[in-house]
Amino acid sequence: MDPYQRFRNYMQEKQPGVVEFFRPTRRKVSTAVGVVALAAILSTSLVATHHGHAPQPVVTDPQAQAVQLDALLSPDNWQYMAGVSAEADGIHVTGLDREIVNQDGTGGQPNPPVNLTGPHLEVSGDFEIDATMKGISDKPVSIDLYGEVPVVYDEWRHEGARVRMSLTKDNLAVSVWDGTKETPASTQTVAAKLGDKAELRIKQAGHTITIADGPVALGVFEDGKAFGGGKVWFGLDGTLGAPAWTLSSLKASALPGGKVQAQKVDFKKPVAQDAGALRSLAAARTAHPIQIGAAVSLDSLATNGTLRGIVGREISQITTENALKLQFVHPQPDVYTFAEADALVDFAKANNITVHGHALLFGEANPAYLQKLPATERQKAAQDLIAKIVGHYKGRVAEWDVVNEPLADDDTSLRTTIWQKAMGESLFDVGFQAARQADPQAKLFINEYGLEADGERWDNFLALVDRLLARHVPVDGVGFQAHVYEAGDEIDQTVLRKHFKQLASRGLVARISEMDVHGEDPAFQAGQYAGVLKACLAESNCLTFGTWGVSDAFGSTTEARTYPPSYGDDLLWNDQLQPKAAYSALNRSLR
Repeated sequence: MDPYQRFRNYMQEKQPGVVEFFRPTRRKVSTAVGVVALAAILSTSLVATHHGHAPQPVVTDPQAQAVQLDALLSPDNWQYMAGVSAEADGIHVTGLDREIVNQDGTGGQPNPPVNLTGPHLEVSGDFEIDATMKGISDKPVSIDLYGEVPVVYDEWRHEGARVRMSLTKDNLAVSVWDGTKETPASTQTVAAKLGDKAELRIKQAGHTITIADGPVALGVFEDGKAFGGGKVWFGLDGTLGAPAWTLSSLKASALPGGKVQAQKVDFKKPVAQDAGALRSLAAARTAHPIQIGAAVSLDSLATNGTLRGIVGREISQITTENALKLQFVHPQPDVYTFAEADALVDFAKANNITVHGHALLFGEANPAYLQKLPATERQKAAQDLIAKIVGHYKGRVAEWDVVNEPLADDDTSLRTTIWQKAMGESLFDVGFQAARQADPQAKLFINEYGLEADGERWDNFLALVDRLLARHVPVDGVGFQAHVYEAGDEIDQTVLRKHFKQLASRGLVARISEMDVHGEDPAFQAGQYAGVLKACLAESNCLTFGTWGVSDAFGSTTEARTYPPSYGDDLLWNDQLQPKAAYSALNRSLR
C-alpha cells in the first residue's frame, strides 16, 4: 500500500488558612474575549492518575510559589483566560459556546475555558471555596473546579475529573466528570431561587460536596473523588448571547485537618540555556544554522514545569498547535479570542523563541458558523479573519501557514473544503495577499503532507506552486510535514534534498513542519529523524527542522477518545518526558 494511503487511513481512524483569589480593586485591565484558554494538559503530578500508566515521580516546579494577597488581586491572574476580562468590580465572563468539531466538520465537543496561567489550589483533606456571582439570569452561568486539567490532543478534548456548578435564577445543576469518559458521570439539578446574585459556599468533605447559597443549603453531591490529585484549577463559563456575568469574589480556605495553598507559576520566566541542547547546537552551526521547532500548546507550558523546561531549553521555534486554528481563535462571528495564543507568544518572546502561526485557511477546525456561511460570503470572511489575526500578531509571529493541506487524497486536485468550494484555486491568491498586507515582514507558507516522496503528489504540488508564482502570489515557502506513521513508510533523504533544491530554484524556502515517526523500532525511528535533519542541514533553503509535538504524553498520535489515553510513540520525548534514542541521534547529527 502506498505510504500516503496509509496516512489517509490513519487520519480516517483518528476522527472518528484562607486564600483569596479575587476581590474588587480599582485597577482595570481588559483582555480580549477569548476562546482559546483550554487546550489543556495534565500537570506532571497528575499524569499517573489520569492516564493509568505506571506512577511518575511528582516533579516540583521550581518556579511555583505560594501566591500572596497582593499578587492575587492583580488582573494579570486572568489575562490569558478566554472569555473573561478583569474589571474594577470583578471578573466579567462572556459565554463563547466554544466547540471542537470532528475532522470532517461534524459534531461539536464542548470546550469551555480554564484559567491555566492563573493561580490554582494545592489541597489536602477537606476545604471550602466561596464565590460571589452577580448578573445571573435565566441563561446558565457556571464555575468549574478541575481536579485534572483536560487535555486537547490535536483536535479532541480528553476530559479529566471536574465538578461543574451551573446556575440560573431558578436552579442549580451540579455535573461531575470522573475522568473515565467524555460525558459527566452524574448530573443533579435542584430548585434554587437564587435571583441575580449568588453567594456560593462549596464544601469538599470526604468524597461529597455540600453547596449553599449564603445560609441556604442547596444540596449534597457526590464528587467522584474529583480532587484526589490534590489540585484545583478554575473555569468560568456563560451562555452565548447572554449578558456577561461577574465573579466578584473567590476565596478558598482549609477545613479542620485540611490544607489549602494557592500556587502560581511564572511560565514566562526564561528557561536556563544549555550549550548541548538541540537549539544551541543548531544555532552554533556556522555554515547553516537552523531552527529547531515543535508544535506547542499553552496547557502543557502552563501546567507542566518539566515540559516547559524542555521547550525553553531545546526548541527555538514553536508552532501554535491549536491556539490559532479558527475554532479556537475565531469561535463566533465578530468574536476573536487571542488569550491563549498571546500567552504562547509571550512565552516565546521571554525565551528568544520565534513563533510559527498555524493555520489560517484549513479544511478542518472550522467553527460551525463558518461552515454554514454562504459560499458567496466566504472570500470576504477569509480576507477579514486573516487581516484580523495576522494583524494582531504583526511583528510578533514570524511565519504563517496561510494554506494548510490543500491537496486532495487523489494527489491530483485541490482538497474539497469550505474555502475551495467558495474560491477554487484563487483561495491562495486571496489568502496570501491578505496575509502579506497584514504583515509584510512575515514569511508565508503552504503546509502539506506527502511531499517527501517522488510521484504524482509532488509533481502536482510543484505545478501548483509554479502557477501561483506565475500569478505573483506572495508564497515564501513550503512546509514538509514529514509524518512517518507506520511500518513501510520511510523518507529518503536524497529525494527530500532534491525537492528542497527544486524549491530553491524557484526562490522558495522550506521547513520540516510536523515530523513524527512511529516507534516500533527505536533504531529506525532514530534513523529517520536523523536522516531528515541531515537533509535539512545540507540544503541552505531549509530553515527549520520541526516536530508535531514534544512528548508522547501530549502528542496528537494518542488514540482518539480512549480512557485512559492510549499514547503513540512517535516523538522525541516519551510519555515520562524522558529523551529517546531519536533525540540522541539528532543531538549527534548537530554536533
